[in-house]
Amino acid sequence: MIERLPLNELVITLEDLQNCGWEAILKTARTWELERIYTDFFNAANRAAAEENHHLSNALVVLGSAASLYISHAKDKDPLGIMFIGNGMRSPAITDFSDDQLALLDKFLQHVDNNELKSRIADIIWIRNSNYAAARIASAAYLSSTIEHLNDDSWVTAISRLERSFAIASKLGRRSPEFQAVTRYTEHLLLTSLPSKSQALGIRLINLLLDYKCADLQRIGNRAILCAEDALQSKDFFLASDFYAVARKIFKRSKSKEGLLSVTESYVSACVAIANSFLATPGNRGAAQHWLQCAIDAVNQVGTLQDLKSSLVNQLYNAQKIAMEDMTSMGIPYEINSEMKEILDQSKSVSFQDFLALIALHTVIHSKSELEKLTLESNDKDIFLGMVDFRIVGDGGQTSAIIPGLPIGEETPGDLLEKKMWHTSNRIRIVPATHVSYLLAILNEKFDLEAESFDWLLENNVFVKENRKGLFEIALRSGLKGELEIFAHLIVPQLEESIRQALKLSGETVTYIKPDGTEDVMPMQDYMRRPAFPRTFGEDFAFELRGLLVERTGSNLRNELSHGLLAHQSFYGANIFFLLGITIKILLQGRERTDDTS
Repeated sequence: MIERLPLNELVITLEDLQNCGWEAILKTARTWELERIYTDFFNAANRAAAEENHHLSNALVVLGSAASLYISHAKDKDPLGIMFIGNGMRSPAITDFSDDQLALLDKFLQHVDNNELKSRIADIIWIRNSNYAAARIASAAYLSSTIEHLNDDSWVTAISRLERSFAIASKLGRRSPEFQAVTRYTEHLLLTSLPSKSQALGIRLINLLLDYKCADLQRIGNRAILCAEDALQSKDFFLASDFYAVARKIFKRSKSKEGLLSVTESYVSACVAIANSFLATPGNRGAAQHWLQCAIDAVNQVGTLQDLKSSLVNQLYNAQKIAMEDMTSMGIPYEINSEMKEILDQSKSVSFQDFLALIALHTVIHSKSELEKLTLESNDKDIFLGMVDFRIVGDGGQTSAIIPGLPIGEETPGDLLEKKMWHTSNRIRIVPATHVSYLLAILNEKFDLEAESFDWLLENNVFVKENRKGLFEIALRSGLKGELEIFAHLIVPQLEESIRQALKLSGETVTYIKPDGTEDVMPMQDYMRRPAFPRTFGEDFAFELRGLLVERTGSNLRNELSHGLLAHQSFYGANIFFLLGITIKILLQGRERTDDTS
């Protein structure tokens, strides 16, 4: 890699910018999105530097730096974000450009006919210098880029240009030509020519017009209802509910009681249709209850429609009743093949101690590399699911986590990839959990669990304090007997203390000083995120434990148990069977480490 001076120290001229070959780079690029072309500028700069053409190289670096800034969702606070931060490095930021470079870029603008490059350069000058002439250029160029590229395949990316055009135009004043132009285009797009496969774009357009208070409320309200009805025709009740929800917002703002009443009834119908589809699918009762609750909330906000509310409450009660009746028959929907059954049946000939070791053995921990591969493959198979936000609904119908979607073609950031990996682990845990469930059935036929001793496992165990042995024994005996509600409630706080104990033995501090000078124990989610945790338990095992116990995009069992968020049937699902196997795995490891606590 060629070493360069910091960006603000690079000397360029207007002629360098004009003659650096930027037109050829943009013409031959495989995509129109500037933030995905920036590497082409830097590669060309490297070739020029290798030939010692520093004038050319510097100009290409400056333009590449401008190209690398992407339109951020932070809007006014940080509208152009930096491409990456990590390992003590970062890509160029808007503050890196020198005043001399900005002055030359301002002059260079009149020679640029590419809307992507023109909008980004003008935006940088606007943000840095509050230059209103540059703002007018930026807003118009962002709008032109939107018009040029918005279609079925690119609307997710193109709409960010439209949003940025609106944001800049609003600073120029509602009467400015730029604000009028972006308003007219947005209304026209919404009312006449939405791309055929991207009706969800309509919701973004409506919200834009509402945010900037430049909409004819009656017209866009009617359009929202029309889009909702189109969605209903194609049985897309989710999209219909979204359009009805935004129509409700419009009629609230317009103070149209009649319109609000009518659209609320339609919204409720869509919610009920979604709830009924979930009720027809075992394992999704919580989501059904969530949508019925949404319908009830909407009726409450209207303040009338009491008969409808009474009907919805009855439906919610019936949904909860179905969920309770279903809890004992849910089981784990995974069938063990005959070959694996034969392997598991061999456990009938082993001792109690070896049987627990078998349960631990079949509680398979997937490596982080495996989880990453499975996650990326899953996203590749269904691009849409990778693109939209994924909402995880808990047993009580509450949204417990949201995994943000990504625009198509972008590399997944590390923190987002981890969230997706925990979700993947949560889904594939069903296979080892089923094996554990099958082994428990054999165990209860073969052994009298009341007569079995656990001293061999708990005595002198590095993970079990002397004053916790009784609690561990009750938890284990309950879990192995199939009393999984008792097991789960008892074992999770004991595991929390065991993990703290292991970290303390590794020399880690597990307490912290509060502002009032008192000392408190660090919460599990905090010490699980410290480097000492994977060092002590291993990368893969630590990652699995975090997903199982504290991560919202995983199972989050500690929080769900602590706050009473798990329905009864959940204690007989994959996560609790897996938790039992993990617990035995940890205790066996603690027994092996007794003589070597380091």
